[in-house]
Amino acid sequence: MPTEVPFRDEDRARLYALVLRGASGQPPVQAAVRLAFQVAEVRDWLVRNGFVPTSDGPDGPSAAVDFRHAMDRLGRPRQAGRASARDGLGEPAKAVLTVAAGLAGVRTGPLRHAIEGLTPEQARLVAEAVMQAAGYPDATADPHGRA
Repeated sequence: MPTEVPFRDEDRARLYALVLRGASGQPPVQAAVRLAFQVAEVRDWLVRNGFVPTSDGPDGPSAAVDFRHAMDRLGRPRQAGRASARDGLGEPAKAVLTVAAGLAGVRTGPLRHAIEGLTPEQARLVAEAVMQAAGYPDATADPHGRA
């Protein structure tokens, strides 16, 4: 039986930097990547299942999160019912991944069903990601539209 090699902190940091480089200039995708990498269960699942491929380009190495294929692997939210042992993600992590995929442009269906099971910390991270994607990286948006 193969032994899983532990993912070192420096490897995570390097991969995160490469993924952000790959999403450069696309604020919603950057927000999606940031969200996915802030939730360890989601990040590790994406990496472990090969959804964060790296590549060498003319500007150096980069990486991208393949949110579309990750969502295809999981099935659409609430359609699969209970979490299966094979997918390895709990419902809150699936909700985070669904929001991240939606921010990255993957059609995920209504998010209201996906976010019901978020923990308070995950809900905060999701709110920050949505704000970042909308162009408010410092969370200064006025919900009432005042300048």
